[in-house]
Amino acid sequence: DVCEQLTAAVQGGPGQLISCQSFNYYGDGALAAPPSGCHCSAFTHRCPFEACTVTHAWEENCLEPPAAALGFTALSKAWYEVRSIEESVRGVVNCMYWLPKARGQTMPPMVSKKVLPKYANLRFEGANVLDCMKAGWDERSIAATKFALVTALGEPSITVFAIGCGSFHATVYGPADAVDRAKMKMFQPGFCFTVASLNPPPKFCVSRPHAPAAAPSPFG
Repeated sequence: DVCEQLTAAVQGGPGQLISCQSFNYYGDGALAAPPSGCHCSAFTHRCPFEACTVTHAWEENCLEPPAAALGFTALSKAWYEVRSIEESVRGVVNCMYWLPKARGQTMPPMVSKKVLPKYANLRFEGANVLDCMKAGWDERSIAATKFALVTALGEPSITVFAIGCGSFHATVYGPADAVDRAKMKMFQPGFCFTVASLNPPPKFCVSRPHAPAAAPSPFG
């Protein structure tokens, strides 16, 4: 570890480091990347191996050979005055030893296109308002309605995320192929499902029932 090497190089010299930790812009997340540098602190006014007066937030060509030999190219510092029992110690300096900037990181490739679920909104235009209200009356009714829909679709791997009224509609998600099959089944003429566990059982159909034909006019 380059930060451990830096600490070892400072040991025994002036401005001995209090601590020194690896710094990475990407943290410990999914974007694996080499460290961007080492964040260190010391009881002194100057950073160990500081070779110039630091006047910029990012000072290049300001490191003595022992630090430069480890690959560090720039230095940042911030000094804070502190009270101490020892008269010789009047402050703490934070030092950032920068390594060459790594290539820009990207998200790791997706293992499969089927990782993310697919969503669909299924609408049942043939539902009446009272049946719809009954389906969402309480938690038991909602659970029973969701179960009845999944059973009617014949796709146990899909999940009914939510149901709502207007015309009765249900938002479902699951594996893409299962959601596609469920949508195809919805397109079948006369597709309906009934929530048998509710009394009286509400029925939801994709299509509105056809209105009876008008009676012929007696006047021909």
